[in-house]
Amino acid sequence: MYGTKRTVLLIAAALASFWTGCGRPTLAPLTPRARPARSNAARTKPSWGPETEGLQCRLRPTKRLWPPNEVPSFKVDLRHRGERIFALAASASLPLDRVVVDGREYPAPRPLSIEGRISPLTPGMELTNQPISLPRSVYASLGSGPHTIQIVFAFEDVEVVSHRVAIEVAGAP
Repeated sequence: MYGTKRTVLLIAAALASFWTGCGRPTLAPLTPRARPARSNAARTKPSWGPETEGLQCRLRPTKRLWPPNEVPSFKVDLRHRGERIFALAASASLPLDRVVVDGREYPAPRPLSIEGRISPLTPGMELTNQPISLPRSVYASLGSGPHTIQIVFAFEDVEVVSHRVAIEVAGAP
């Protein structure tokens, strides 16, 4: 009998040690799922604007969400797939003509004069990561909330339009 009791106790002990794994799991109280931290990196898909005489422009915001006191900035890529050669002032930034915010056009301020060398913008050339910020007059008109931005460059008699990108300006703290 001693052997039978011992065997039963060993079996009971073995079952007890495995019992927690076989039983119904204890449910944790329901809590809201933690959201992953929102990145402030721009989330727009980089695509190119329409081609005009071989020129195309791509606009990329450097952030998706902007504080209310910070002027939105962008990176611009310009590529030339046509045959014509365009003149580009070597010392100046790209010739911004106007900015379109939420469908409304704003003229870009023009430099008084452009001095310096002129560089050719030849077929096959690509200018990448050119910095550009919204002009102050345009930035002043932005309210908090989402906005679509588009830029237009003027090369001689050709207008190069970017695609639309989405940004958001945070509300006042």
